Amino acid sequence: MTRRRSGGRRSDSTSSSTRTPRDGRALYDVGRELLKYRRLRPGGPRLRRRGRGRGPRGTSLYNAACARALANQKPEALDLLQRALDAGFDDPDHLREDDDLDSLRAEPRFRQLVTDAEELTRDGFPSLGARLLRSQMVAEGEEAATRFEGYLKRHPGSGRAWSNLGYASLAAENDRQAVRAFRKALELGYRRPATMYNLACAHARLKEKDEAFAWLDRAIDTGFGSYRQIEDDDDLFSLRRDPRFPKAVDKARKRSERGREEP
Repeated sequence: MTRRRSGGRRSDSTSSSTRTPRDGRALYDVGRELLKYRRLRPGGPRLRRRGRGRGPRGTSLYNAACARALANQKPEALDLLQRALDAGFDDPDHLREDDDLDSLRAEPRFRQLVTDAEELTRDGFPSLGARLLRSQMVAEGEEAATRFEGYLKRHPGSGRAWSNLGYASLAAENDRQAVRAFRKALELGYRRPATMYNLACAHARLKEKDEAFAWLDRAIDTGFGSYRQIEDDDDLFSLRRDPRFPKAVDKARKRSERGREEP
């Protein structure tokens, strides 16, 4: 089972088994502990309650798959692994090496999932803020875009792959293709607040300010509250002198503060 920590939410002294937070984190934590002690029947369903990609990079779904694999429920485990990849789980090495998944290793579908995880990962692909020569960034973006386009020929319904293509297109300075890719990811329901924010970035790079602010506003309304990222993101540079920009930052800051106040 993955050992990644989830962050960003404040903790309190209330028992996890008696809390019912909106994002299901208490149920996730209880399920993770049950899995640790191999109490499989309650562990699996409790973990699954948090799915739909809301866990960090698909971790919740991955942990649920581990529970099913340990219970020798192979079809269910493989289905959950597929969903974890679609939700953003991004650690193919862990997928290959995790002994919780040993019961699945002889399955052809498992081997294909490992291959898919390797093709979908953005590990090693530099962020847009990396200190690279412009030519190097563009070249790496083009190479990554080609990889994700190849994957999408086989899996056109992968919202994650469309989102990855959007990131790679931005790095390659193909901003119009990035808009198309992020729109497709959004149509498929992939990480809606983040995808809307990425659409705002792509339109801002194209200097399409009205579209950029419209997507930024929708992203914040849908849950994007990282106001510091909005302030610092170079992709939004063309928006900074517009009077709508500080209003968007303030709106995101207030959303972030409300989120911290939630029980």
